[in-house]
Amino acid sequence: MYGLTAEDLRIRDTAREFVETLIPYEAEAEEAGGQLPKEITAEHHARAIELGLYATNMPTSVGGPGFTALQQVLVQEQVGRVTNGLAWAAHTPPQWWAEVATEHQRERWLLPAVRGEKHEAYAITEEFAQEALRDLLRAQQAVISLANIQKTVADFYKIKVADMYSKKRPASIAKPRQIAMYLAKELTQKSLPEIGELFGGRDHTTVLHAVRKIGGDRAKDTELNQQLHVLEQTLKG
Repeated sequence: MYGLTAEDLRIRDTAREFVETLIPYEAEAEEAGGQLPKEITAEHHARAIELGLYATNMPTSVGGPGFTALQQVLVQEQVGRVTNGLAWAAHTPPQWWAEVATEHQRERWLLPAVRGEKHEAYAITEEFAQEALRDLLRAQQAVISLANIQKTVADFYKIKVADMYSKKRPASIAKPRQIAMYLAKELTQKSLPEIGELFGGRDHTTVLHAVRKIGGDRAKDTELNQQLHVLEQTLKG
């Protein structure tokens, strides 16, 4: 059958029979937000370990069953029939642990995790989050330049890029210019004076007025809000 060996079939059937014992708890787990009483969870956990269905992605060198990729799929195919709260009974720790763990990490965390005595967890510090977001912001700013904003807005409203710097004031030009100033403030770290300088040497109060006006109009004008959304998505790629 599909080229499955006797061992493959045994593993698949064992997983199927185990999952059949979990299914009756499906409704209770869903209603409880994925949580079951600790004693029931512990019972499922112990049974998965006893059947060799725990840490199935781990090699025998660290105490895992050493399942082939196909055998892992056969188990996960069955486990996927139940909600995550139940599927955790047959948990698979990160496979890369076995390749990178130091001897100390292996003894303290990896081997206990493979035995089901410990669970891995992922944490992020506020400092790391700030640094990660700072890097993302820098990357975005490197792509979203003021020149890019001016050209994108000019193309969208079918005016010339030169109109962004000019002293012309008809509505067909003034409003797109204000929109470009607004986007420059929203999508870059440029100061108001810096933005004004790049819009034909305009005063920072002119930029501030444009930012406030477009921001206020956006909250009331559905069409303008949609246009700004399209421009933002275009600029962000």
